Amino acid sequence: MSKIRDAGFFEVPVGGVKFRLRRRSTLVMAQARGLMAVAGQVAGANAKGEEATDQQAADFMRSVLEVAVYEVDDGDGWQPADAVLTPETLAPFSDVLFRRFMDSALQVDPTPPSCEA
Repeated sequence: MSKIRDAGFFEVPVGGVKFRLRRRSTLVMAQARGLMAVAGQVAGANAKGEEATDQQAADFMRSVLEVAVYEVDDGDGWQPADAVLTPETLAPFSDVLFRRFMDSALQVDPTPPSCEA
């Protein structure tokens, strides 16, 4: 991969398996959840202000990881994620991968906005 393309990916080893994920970005989130949901115009959260159910949270994590996990290396070399993973085989890794994905966004401007000072 080129250096520019490499910047959009990161690797996460979990239990002897390596995952190459796309970094968190609006594009990845839009592909996972739909542009309108990401823009906040369609209820991603409950419109009544209620807490999301466990099932809604699991559905959100699964849809994001289906887009974010790009390749998997389980010892046989890198393979496309959709060729080797199913929702069932991804499930044991989901919590760690989702947490790392959510922390993976790149910042364009290294200085904080003035309103944060």
